[in-house]
Amino acid sequence: MDTFTASSKLLDLLGTLIGFSTIMLLLSLIVTSMVQFIQSLLQLRARNLARGVAAALEDAKIEKRDAFTLARKLLVKPMSSKRSSPDKTPGYYDNVSWIEPSELKDNLKAAAKDATESDISVFEAKFKSIQAFLRKRFALHSRIVSVCCAALIAIAFQVNALDLLRDLSVSPELRNQYLEGSEQVLAAAENIPMSTLSYQEVSDLALSQIGVLYPEVDTLLEEVSGVGSSREQIVEELRSLLEAVVPDRAGEMTAKYEDLLEDMYRAQAGKALDQAERLTGQIAYFNLDLLPNGWTYYGELTNWLGLLISIVLVSLGSPFWFKWLATLSGLKDVLKREDKKTDGSS
Repeated sequence: MDTFTASSKLLDLLGTLIGFSTIMLLLSLIVTSMVQFIQSLLQLRARNLARGVAAALEDAKIEKRDAFTLARKLLVKPMSSKRSSPDKTPGYYDNVSWIEPSELKDNLKAAAKDATESDISVFEAKFKSIQAFLRKRFALHSRIVSVCCAALIAIAFQVNALDLLRDLSVSPELRNQYLEGSEQVLAAAENIPMSTLSYQEVSDLALSQIGVLYPEVDTLLEEVSGVGSSREQIVEELRSLLEAVVPDRAGEMTAKYEDLLEDMYRAQAGKALDQAERLTGQIAYFNLDLLPNGWTYYGELTNWLGLLISIVLVSLGSPFWFKWLATLSGLKDVLKREDKKTDGSS
């Protein structure tokens, strides 16, 4: 009897933690989708790169009055020849979030005709030296946007972490409802990118398309990981391999790979809002509504403590809560199997 009671209490505790983690995962997935949409809408990557180029322009004394405007004009990339318009006029990507140093140099020479070779050399050195800083700054900006979105969601739906834990611990019906919903949320999480959008997220799909377009290198592409902290690293990995094996066509294939990465990145960003809407639809299952307790809810200081805890927890990110929820669910299944064995033996 004591063993049964202890096991029952442990299952109840796991049910409470699983229900709580389910809500945190669902909210963090919504936040991630919102961040992806905001990144796309505000072109945060492109603006971050443009600020870096502007800083290099100012340092090289090429442009001081409106360096940012000139930087945006420099950040254009021609599409590959197969992507040109019907009249054979080359197409261009504007506001790009990454560009080859050689292309940037050529664009600068065309736009700033008064710039000397010495000025351009200073510009190149400065721009190269701030690459790591630009990546860190973008990560910081993404983190700030993420925390702001987490605050918006937690406050709007009045998700109080302390109240949620209390309700789950005292209500078997609520625990069972959330346990059933946890499987749906885990399934949804498997089909949604759980980090802020990056080129690495779409590199596998781009590589598969390269294999279809160029079947002669399909087997070779298995050696390409598509992993990198920047788009430059991702593209360079493929370029190095192609130049060693098919040097005559390496340039063409790499250009096509860049086109695919750019197209898929932008397309994936455009889906972020749809993902957020679908996830928001699941919120109704968990009895979460906008302003369920009215505006007076915000007048209690203790409520703000619970809201702040929720904001911090949601800000941990969907990868954290996905792993945590999957671990708890697995532990619950193991415990249930052990209980059945115990019941059978007795």
